[in-house]
Amino acid sequence: MIRNYQCIEYIENNFTVGVWIGQVDYNFKAEIDIEMIIEDISLMAYNHSPDCGDDYLEDVKEEHQQELQEELQKVLDKWIEKHNYHPNFFTIKNSFYYEVEGV
Repeated sequence: MIRNYQCIEYIENNFTVGVWIGQVDYNFKAEIDIEMIIEDISLMAYNHSPDCGDDYLEDVKEEHQQELQEELQKVLDKWIEKHNYHPNFFTIKNSFYYEVEGV
């Protein structure tokens, strides 16, 4: 039969008590992936008209992609701000375990 003092002694000898400490990082920003958007639109064109739509938006110039990305990013940022869809999550970085002695 195991006694309470034996459990406490076992815990004291085999486990540590402490806390994790780290820095909160709220730096998530939703970003437009213009290549994915153009690819999706191209796929929609193909699904609508397989014989003629298979090469739609295949030759979009880099500067036009950049222009569209910047404009869509502005719209997304404004929409997030307007409806308060800011991220409600974060990551923890530079974390470490701090052992509490005497517990």
